Amino acid sequence: MDAPQRQPVLRAWQRRILVRLAALVVPESAGAPARAIDAMVGAVDDQLRPRPRLQQFAFKLLLVGLGWMALLPAAWQVRLLQLLEGFPIRLVRVGIWGLKT
Repeated sequence: MDAPQRQPVLRAWQRRILVRLAALVVPESAGAPARAIDAMVGAVDDQLRPRPRLQQFAFKLLLVGLGWMALLPAAWQVRLLQLLEGFPIRLVRVGIWGLKT
């Protein structure tokens, strides 16, 4: 008997943002095969699933906030991520580091 299909935490558009951000953090992931990308996104989904809804929401909000970076030149995107890593507000810093790991 097959196990029931689990509902993904991230929607398709949120997954696309995550993949774009991954390419900034790990440039080699930009050319990764679809199977590797699916595994990466699946791992993130698996980590988010047991978390409280508020924590899932905070992660999704971070993705939306960073999603607009696609409009910037690549060098600016990297610089902005570096700036946010050292941001004085702890919640932002922890969110960026969590996203990177």
